[in-house]
Amino acid sequence: MSKAKKALLQELGQTHLFDGWGSKPSAADESRFYKQIEDLDASYPGGLKAYVDNGRKLLADSKAGVNPLEGWTPSVPVGETVAYGTPEFDEVEAAGMAAVSGGGCGFVLVAGGLGERLGYSGIKVQLPTQLTTGTTYLELYIRHILALQGSGAPLPLAIMTSGDTDAQTRALLDANANFGMRAGQVTIVRQEKVACLADNDARLAADPKDPYKLLTKPHG
Repeated sequence: MSKAKKALLQELGQTHLFDGWGSKPSAADESRFYKQIEDLDASYPGGLKAYVDNGRKLLADSKAGVNPLEGWTPSVPVGETVAYGTPEFDEVEAAGMAAVSGGGCGFVLVAGGLGERLGYSGIKVQLPTQLTTGTTYLELYIRHILALQGSGAPLPLAIMTSGDTDAQTRALLDANANFGMRAGQVTIVRQEKVACLADNDARLAADPKDPYKLLTKPHG
């Protein structure tokens, strides 16, 4: 595996990743490096070659001032605001409740981020909505869904996590019995990370604290 992945990195112009290795890297360090390369190669459509090629094209287009939205004409979405208590409100509410009771409704929660910018080291959905009860955002979301569900069919909830939030989100749900949702009603989908690009040549970024590890983020 290591020979094939090393050849791939050489082909993609990523030999700088070996600069900090020293003359005799340990077998364990080499193994975890190439394991990460293998995982990154397998998780992106077309592999690392497609990822680097796409990165170089996007960076070159950005440098040249190419507008990726060229030819598109923006338009204002058509919508309508209805006032509570009016016949129009009752009509759209009835249509919405019919969709809910008919099993044609589900919910998606994007929960891939930490609360670092808020001065909080945990996952955002574990932040309290208010200090009196300490009810978390995740519990509040689920309570709203269960209230809407009533005695009807279970309304599914899909939660998208990341490598930073997956374990904590699962632990929060497990510790609180899904906040009342049934087993199987909650589906967790983990968003994988991709390699960070260090410069306009789309060179993959090595971790400055660990030369045998690439920096990765959900957004590259």
